[in-house]
Amino acid sequence: MKISSILEKIDENQLFVPAFQREYVWKRDDAKQLIDSLIKEYPTGTMLTWETANPPELKGPYKYNEKQGAVRLLLDGQQRITTLYMLIRGVVPPYYTTKEIMNDTRGLYVNLETMELSYYMKTRLCHIIVAFNLVLCDHLFQNLTFDSRSTDYGRCSPLLLSQ
Repeated sequence: MKISSILEKIDENQLFVPAFQREYVWKRDDAKQLIDSLIKEYPTGTMLTWETANPPELKGPYKYNEKQGAVRLLLDGQQRITTLYMLIRGVVPPYYTTKEIMNDTRGLYVNLETMELSYYMKTRLCHIIVAFNLVLCDHLFQNLTFDSRSTDYGRCSPLLLSQ
Protein backbone atom coordinates (compact mmCIF):
# COMPACT_ATOMS: atom_id res chain seq x y z
CA MET A 1 0.00 0.00 0.00
CA LYS A 2 1.31 3.43 -0.87
CA ILE A 3 2.15 5.83 1.93
CA SER A 4 -0.32 8.35 0.51
CA SER A 5 -3.10 5.71 0.58
CA ILE A 6 -2.36 4.85 4.20
CA LEU A 7 -2.56 8.49 5.24
CA GLU A 8 -5.77 8.98 3.25
CA LYS A 9 -7.34 5.97 5.03
CA ILE A 10 -6.47 7.55 8.38
CA ASP A 11 -8.00 10.87 7.29
CA GLU A 12 -11.11 9.10 5.94
CA ASN A 13 -11.71 7.18 9.20
CA GLN A 14 -10.94 3.84 7.59
CA LEU A 15 -7.64 3.03 9.34
CA PHE A 16 -7.37 3.21 13.12
CA VAL A 17 -5.01 2.38 15.93
CA PRO A 18 -6.53 0.15 18.61
CA ALA A 19 -6.37 1.41 22.20
CA PHE A 20 -4.25 -1.57 23.23
CA GLN A 21 -1.33 -0.35 21.08
CA ARG A 22 1.58 1.24 22.92
CA GLU A 23 1.96 5.00 22.90
CA TYR A 24 4.13 6.83 20.39
CA VAL A 25 7.71 6.48 21.64
CA TRP A 26 9.87 7.24 18.62
CA LYS A 27 12.47 9.97 18.87
CA ARG A 28 13.86 12.27 16.19
CA ASP A 29 16.75 9.90 15.46
CA ASP A 30 14.26 7.09 14.74
CA ALA A 31 12.40 9.36 12.31
CA LYS A 32 15.65 10.36 10.59
CA GLN A 33 16.62 6.70 10.19
CA LEU A 34 13.23 5.85 8.70
CA ILE A 35 13.41 8.70 6.18
CA ASP A 36 17.03 7.85 5.36
CA SER A 37 15.97 4.27 4.63
CA LEU A 38 13.09 5.45 2.42
CA ILE A 39 15.38 7.80 0.49
CA LYS A 40 17.88 4.97 -0.04
CA GLU A 41 15.01 2.61 -0.93
CA TYR A 42 15.94 0.21 1.87
CA PRO A 43 13.29 -2.07 3.36
CA THR A 44 11.48 -0.27 6.17
CA GLY A 45 9.42 -3.07 7.67
CA THR A 46 5.86 -4.12 7.16
CA MET A 47 2.46 -2.91 8.14
CA LEU A 48 0.02 -5.44 9.57
CA THR A 49 -3.66 -4.52 9.59
CA TRP A 50 -6.79 -6.33 10.73
CA GLU A 51 -10.03 -5.71 8.84
CA THR A 52 -13.03 -6.06 11.13
CA ALA A 53 -16.60 -4.88 11.54
CA ASN A 54 -16.34 -5.44 15.29
CA PRO A 55 -13.25 -3.50 16.40
CA PRO A 56 -12.05 -3.18 20.00
CA GLU A 57 -11.75 0.26 21.61
CA LEU A 58 -9.88 2.71 19.36
CA LYS A 59 -7.21 5.28 20.23
CA GLY A 60 -8.40 8.84 20.00
CA PRO A 61 -11.82 10.47 20.10
CA TYR A 62 -13.36 8.57 17.18
CA LYS A 63 -16.06 6.06 18.12
CA TYR A 64 -16.75 3.24 15.70
CA ASN A 65 -20.21 3.24 14.14
CA GLU A 66 -21.34 -0.20 12.95
CA LYS A 67 -23.13 1.46 10.01
CA GLN A 68 -19.65 2.25 8.73
CA GLY A 69 -18.94 -1.40 8.01
CA ALA A 70 -15.50 -2.95 8.24
CA VAL A 71 -12.50 -0.82 9.16
CA ARG A 72 -8.81 -1.61 9.34
CA LEU A 73 -6.83 -1.60 12.57
CA LEU A 74 -3.12 -0.98 12.51
CA LEU A 75 -1.52 -3.82 14.47
CA ASP A 76 2.11 -3.48 13.40
CA GLY A 77 3.87 -0.41 12.01
CA GLN A 78 2.14 2.19 14.17
CA GLN A 79 5.38 3.99 15.11
CA ARG A 80 6.43 4.27 11.44
CA ILE A 81 2.97 5.32 10.23
CA THR A 82 2.58 7.89 13.02
CA THR A 83 6.01 9.32 12.16
CA LEU A 84 5.19 9.52 8.45
CA TYR A 85 1.83 11.11 9.20
CA MET A 86 3.44 13.83 11.31
CA LEU A 87 6.20 14.49 8.77
CA ILE A 88 3.91 14.50 5.73
CA ARG A 89 0.80 16.16 7.12
CA GLY A 90 2.66 18.37 9.58
CA VAL A 91 0.13 17.60 12.32
CA VAL A 92 -0.41 14.92 14.94
CA PRO A 93 -2.61 12.09 13.61
CA PRO A 94 -6.24 12.07 14.78
CA TYR A 95 -5.70 9.09 17.09
CA TYR A 96 -3.35 11.14 19.30
CA THR A 97 -3.38 14.56 20.90
CA THR A 98 -0.38 16.89 20.92
CA LYS A 99 0.00 16.31 24.67
CA GLU A 100 0.38 12.55 24.08
CA ILE A 101 3.33 13.06 21.71
CA MET A 102 6.35 13.20 24.03
CA ASN A 103 8.88 13.45 21.18
CA ASP A 104 7.70 15.58 18.29
CA THR A 105 9.40 14.28 15.15
CA ARG A 106 8.08 17.00 12.84
CA GLY A 107 10.34 19.63 11.27
CA LEU A 108 12.82 17.34 9.52
CA TYR A 109 14.76 18.95 6.67
CA VAL A 110 16.74 17.41 3.83
CA ASN A 111 19.67 19.09 2.10
CA LEU A 112 19.01 18.28 -1.56
CA GLU A 113 22.67 18.61 -2.49
CA THR A 114 24.04 16.22 0.13
CA MET A 115 20.84 14.36 1.13
CA GLU A 116 21.75 15.12 4.75
CA LEU A 117 18.77 15.00 7.10
CA SER A 118 18.57 17.41 10.01
CA TYR A 119 16.07 19.12 12.22
CA TYR A 120 15.54 22.85 11.90
CA MET A 121 18.13 24.88 13.75
CA LYS A 122 17.98 28.57 12.89
CA THR A 123 21.72 29.22 12.89
CA ARG A 124 22.62 26.07 10.99
CA LEU A 125 19.99 26.18 8.25
CA CYS A 126 20.54 29.86 7.56
CA HIS A 127 23.91 28.84 6.16
CA ILE A 128 22.73 25.91 4.08
CA ILE A 129 21.83 27.03 0.59
CA VAL A 130 19.62 24.11 -0.42
CA ALA A 131 17.71 22.86 2.61
CA PHE A 132 14.03 22.16 2.44
CA ASN A 133 11.39 21.08 4.92
CA LEU A 134 10.86 17.39 4.34
CA VAL A 135 7.39 16.47 3.15
CA LEU A 136 7.21 12.88 1.94
CA CYS A 137 5.11 10.93 -0.50
CA ASP A 138 5.40 7.49 -2.08
CA HIS A 139 8.26 8.16 -4.48
CA LEU A 140 10.62 10.70 -2.99
CA PHE A 141 11.87 13.52 -5.15
CA GLN A 142 9.59 12.95 -8.14
CA ASN A 143 7.48 15.77 -9.60
CA LEU A 144 8.88 18.42 -7.28
CA THR A 145 7.05 21.67 -6.76
CA PHE A 146 8.20 24.40 -4.47
CA ASP A 147 6.24 26.63 -2.15
CA SER A 148 7.85 30.04 -2.09
CA ARG A 149 5.41 31.79 0.25
CA SER A 150 7.67 32.06 3.28
CA THR A 151 11.37 32.44 3.93
CA ASP A 152 11.29 33.73 7.51
CA TYR A 153 14.49 33.55 9.58
CA GLY A 154 16.52 32.54 6.56
CA ARG A 155 14.46 29.37 6.29
CA CYS A 156 14.26 27.82 2.88
CA SER A 157 10.85 27.14 1.40
CA PRO A 158 9.39 23.75 2.20
CA LEU A 159 9.73 21.03 -0.36
CA LEU A 160 6.38 19.79 -1.59
CA LEU A 161 6.28 16.43 -3.30
CA SER A 162 3.29 15.57 -5.43
CA GLN A 163 1.39 12.38 -4.79
